[in-house]
Amino acid sequence: MRIGVRVLAFLYLSATILAAGSLALLEGARLRLGLSPSVYFPILGVAFLLLLFALGAAALVRLLKITTPLPSGEFRLRDRVGQRWIVVKTISELGRWALAPFTLVFFKPALYALFGAKIGRRTAIAGDLVDPYLTEIGSDVVVGQNAVLSPHLLAGDRLILGRVRLEAESTVGVGAVLQGDVFVGRGSIIAANAVVLNGTRIPPFELWGGSPACKIKNLPPPQ
Repeated sequence: MRIGVRVLAFLYLSATILAAGSLALLEGARLRLGLSPSVYFPILGVAFLLLLFALGAAALVRLLKITTPLPSGEFRLRDRVGQRWIVVKTISELGRWALAPFTLVFFKPALYALFGAKIGRRTAIAGDLVDPYLTEIGSDVVVGQNAVLSPHLLAGDRLILGRVRLEAESTVGVGAVLQGDVFVGRGSIIAANAVVLNGTRIPPFELWGGSPACKIKNLPPPQ
């Protein structure tokens, strides 16, 4: 994966500013509260530092999403869109790694929403949202363990971007993979270990499975 010098410089500068700012806030809080650097302070300090770094990274990702949103389509990694995607993805990954020690599976929806995903109420996520800022999930959705929602595809130097959208009451089974531009209609189910290819449109109340995924049967709508 080719990363331009400007992108590397931006990432380095962003990480440095986030880390330095977090350290400054931490030290300022310690001095303001009159706390001495006891044996417990380094442990609490590291936890607080990771939290501040993650919040700063999330704020930067959301700012980039607003100011320079990533379009859908096919691009080269060395193009502007490809380089912007590398920047946003790297900052998002760093922030989510910083929060990983504090994130139980029950808090995953809030974590992904923090980094730009649109997530409805009462949604359970045990899988991985690779690009949260390109993912939209409705209410009462279940994303099973080890399922992967990946709005991007890489093929050599080509980058394909497209939103992954799950409508309300849909289910993604354990270990299923959704690649690229995928839409899942209301109440539909993706079977365990299915692979849904880029550009797939799944109508409401259908069961899909297999690799590549295809329709298995219709599902009865709720009464």
